[in-house]
Amino acid sequence: MTIGDCQGFYLWGRFENNSLWKNIYLGKAGFGKTTHLRARILEELKDERQFLWRSIFKEEDLLKRGAELYPEMWSKYKNHWNRAISKAGASHIVWVASPNLEDSQVSDVEKDLIETLNPTANLMRSKPPSTLQPVTSEIISRFRHEIHTNRGPRK
Repeated sequence: MTIGDCQGFYLWGRFENNSLWKNIYLGKAGFGKTTHLRARILEELKDERQFLWRSIFKEEDLLKRGAELYPEMWSKYKNHWNRAISKAGASHIVWVASPNLEDSQVSDVEKDLIETLNPTANLMRSKPPSTLQPVTSEIISRFRHEIHTNRGPRK
């Protein structure tokens, strides 16, 4: 499936051995100064490839290698590497376009999604509004559809 040049949300995750989905990271794209979904996802895959190496190397070995490669910039890069490593184990990225979402809604919807989906790599969290945004339910439903479409046979 082709990723569109539009705004929306994307969710990194994986299917566990029992075929149940685990949410790993939720991101947004195309709102404000950021780029569209396709560009944002491709950029993350390129810039955060450390998550792939985590299946081969221990976390501390990857961080040590990063410090060796970027000694002058490591204090700046370390947090970026930690975030990338926290996505280890992700095997799928599903996305939902949200072309009609107003800029004023994005922050609240993102907070709703992070609290509701509880992705393990989203460490920075803000308190969501007291009521769930109606569009949040729609986005969750569309994520769920994409996840179920990609799920193999249940074990």
